This record gives sequence, C-alpha cells and structure tokens, in this order.
Amino acid sequence: LWAAALAAAIVLLLVGGTVIGPDADDTSRRPHLLLAVVMMTVAALTKNEGLLYTAAALAAGAGSLWVAVEGDDTVWRIDPSASTVLIRVGDAPVAVAYGAGAVWTANNEDGTVSRIDPRTEDVTSIDVGGAPSGIAVVGGEVWVAVEAP
Repeated sequence: LWAAALAAAIVLLLVGGTVIGPDADDTSRRPHLLLAVVMMTVAALTKNEGLLYTAAALAAGAGSLWVAVEGDDTVWRIDPSASTVLIRVGDAPVAVAYGAGAVWTANNEDGTVSRIDPRTEDVTSIDVGGAPSGIAVVGGEVWVAVEAP
C-alpha cells in the first residue's frame, strides 16, 4: 500500500496538481504541497525490524526528495528516475533542508547537524550541542534552531 502511495506522490510531483485556495475560485498549481501532504501522511513509512516509522520532515533539491525518518536515523533520497537510497545520519533527524549545495538535517538526540553531499551521498557530522529541532538554508547560510539541554 505505501509503495502505491509513494508512486502516486512522485506522479504528483512530475505532473503537478491543483490545490483549492482560501477563495473557492482561487486555484493554483502546487505539486510540492500535494506531494508533501501525501508523503508525510502515507508514503514515507518504512518497515525496519518489525517497527513502523513515519517521516519527520521533507525537502526537495538536487532532483530528489529528501525525507528525514526520525525512528531509524536515516534520510531517504527519493529520485523519480532511480531507486530510493537510505542514508545514515545522526540520532533522530527531525528536520531537513536543502541549500548551499547540500542537504542538512537537525539531529535532535545527539546534538548534531548532518551535511549530505548530494553528488556523493557522503555525510559530515557537525556538533552544535543541545537538541537541534529545526533547520533552514537562507542566502547560502544554514540556520539551526537548538533547544537548550
């Protein structure tokens, strides 16, 4: 079932979809929004050792969708033209962002940020302390929200 939902989400990304805005006559093409809703609720579920995990966060960049899966400490790289790759990052990735030439995760349980090179899928860990809970890339700079220990 989740594989079918994932396929539907990828089709939405590729062909687009319509979302009704606040005004009933206001429609706009927002395929990423539809994809995010589908991915976060259904498709980004993984079975690992008999447990079910859900997506913690989603980002798009470098021709792929990047899904942070908190329960198994991975980021899924979903490329519509290739197979899905699971990439190990720090403990409990709760947020993901794309920018400045990389994919970034905020890893809540080990106080780190992971930098994933989208070309090689190499991961670099950066200690930021506390409990990172959010991440964004703005103007080529990476910003991290950190909860006090």
